[in-house]
Amino acid sequence: PLYPVCYCSSSMDIPLPPLPDWDSGFEHRETGTAGLPYFEFTEALELSPSDPRKYRLIRLPNNLTAVCVHDADAKQAAASLSVNIGSLANPPELRGMAHFCEHLLFMGTEKYPKENAYAQYLAEHGGYSNAYTNLSNTCYYFDVAADALEGALDRFSQFFISPLFDPDSTDRELRAVDAEFKGYLQDDNWRVLQLKRSLSSPTHPYHMFDIGNMSTLKGDAERLGVDLRAELIKFHAKYYSSDIMKLVIVGSDSLDKLTDWTVEMFSPIASKGNTMPVFIGHPLSSNELGTLVRFKTVNEYHWVDINFPMPNLHAWYREMPHVHINSLLKHDGHGSILAYLKKRGWATYIYAGASSQLRNHPNILSVLVTATSSGLRHYKDIVRVIFAYLQMLQRADSHEWYHEERRKIRDILFRYAEKGVGKTVAYDLSLAMHDQYIAPAHIVSNYSLLRNYDETLLTRLLNLLNPDNCRILLG
Repeated sequence: PLYPVCYCSSSMDIPLPPLPDWDSGFEHRETGTAGLPYFEFTEALELSPSDPRKYRLIRLPNNLTAVCVHDADAKQAAASLSVNIGSLANPPELRGMAHFCEHLLFMGTEKYPKENAYAQYLAEHGGYSNAYTNLSNTCYYFDVAADALEGALDRFSQFFISPLFDPDSTDRELRAVDAEFKGYLQDDNWRVLQLKRSLSSPTHPYHMFDIGNMSTLKGDAERLGVDLRAELIKFHAKYYSSDIMKLVIVGSDSLDKLTDWTVEMFSPIASKGNTMPVFIGHPLSSNELGTLVRFKTVNEYHWVDINFPMPNLHAWYREMPHVHINSLLKHDGHGSILAYLKKRGWATYIYAGASSQLRNHPNILSVLVTATSSGLRHYKDIVRVIFAYLQMLQRADSHEWYHEERRKIRDILFRYAEKGVGKTVAYDLSLAMHDQYIAPAHIVSNYSLLRNYDETLLTRLLNLLNPDNCRILLG
């Protein structure tokens, strides 16, 4: 039987936890070779008992935070540097600038002016590199033969110290950005995401086109009468600060050696203060809520997608109440939403989750049902089932028993975690380090464990998942 749906009022005004203290626990050190200063976190890091690697958390004089990881058995070394600037910082008149900056940063430095010096070095030593721009971060990473790490780091660090933004490469990289854009045009996931964003609040940068193309970069620069490369250099000079950079290096060299290289090579990056932009309001304002959007997919997919505006969900990494909710919504066993919808022949899959790209920002939680043709015709019934289930969760006396089950499972998975690939460890950790509510001691374990249960917090988030506080998309 379905529960009747109630329309409950809710408030986004949920107090965030206090920020962790990053001023204590660090002690002054000097490198063994050049005697350069840095600060080392001397308290114990929370690590899996099955992880054979050794970790060291340090902060450079320019406020860049880094983790050095010693893996005695590593055949391949890796590094990842993530900057807390992404497409949300795009100038409205030059959409795609953050992505374009990512492409051009590789095009030679003062120390290594040849455009392909970095790529050639990696290729000669069995390496690989890539970069990625999302809404909140731009991440650069590579792997290379373990004995070639020092040379790779020297070339890599120069991108953030003295990039040339080679003018001869501008047109080619513009074409590369444009090719990425065109490659996404028939991708339904990307198309729907752009639709969601274009229909979000026009006062928030979330609504802007992010990836960029020939028209929004070169075309708009020409229409404005500005030099695109000059604007690119301004963007880099404004935002690329060591204060908002996180670096992870994984290699077979000793922690002392990795630390020396980190301090020597990355301390020269310019410190400009916390340049991460702050945005007012939410991507989904009251004007966007209570709306129904219909769209047509390229492929034969059907979706019922309910979006809820949420606060900064990454702030509660100790409790992870949204993951608790997502787990229940995605459950496919007896009594679940999906089991009911499958029995009716209305759906084949359900997903629930918040955007991983909106770190340190208000978030959006999506409940997405992959519907059959019959399910799309019965979308009102699907929506009613979801809200009936949510109301059941809201009325439950306590969720602590379920939290405890999940906590024990996570404890086991953490205790017996398999050793991850070095480049994956570097990439994932450099992104997670930007979550400003994570305490220094938890920087490595971050979201692996459930630490606290907060019934009040869970209830307040559940109350946000109501029919008055959502937007529905059908396709």
